[in-house]
Amino acid sequence: MAPCLVARVGIWSGYKGGACFGFGLRDWSGVGFELDGVILAGGTRTTIDLLLRPVLVIPLAGRTPYFDQLSLKIGSTVVGGSIPTGGEKSYLRFGGSVGLGYDTSLSDAIVWRVVDASFYGEVRVGPRAEAYMDRLRNSWDLGTMISTAFFFH
Repeated sequence: MAPCLVARVGIWSGYKGGACFGFGLRDWSGVGFELDGVILAGGTRTTIDLLLRPVLVIPLAGRTPYFDQLSLKIGSTVVGGSIPTGGEKSYLRFGGSVGLGYDTSLSDAIVWRVVDASFYGEVRVGPRAEAYMDRLRNSWDLGTMISTAFFFH
């Protein structure tokens, strides 16, 4: 389990910041899995975003445990919701991401995710009403997301 801080910058949606909580299942002999719940606020069209992101974790050096090496991270936003704070309609969002992460062990019980950086693409899903990702009425967004976390086990 891991509490984390996250920053996100989208081409259309702008800057957002927030927190997340992750749960990881990592096999000592290979690929791992993480599930992140993310809450973000801000943007060019101010929203509160709630995201559920499963992520596949592949250690690039081939060593396990995952500490002190880069890991490839391939994920998606399987369920995401955005709630505009200006009274507009809420909408769902779906997408994918790819990035790199670096973890280091601080003790037998604590692991620090120094950085988790990914590129993402997402689309808005729903009726064609006022539910858009930005003021320019775009239904999709590309950007980057960076986070840091502490895992307790």
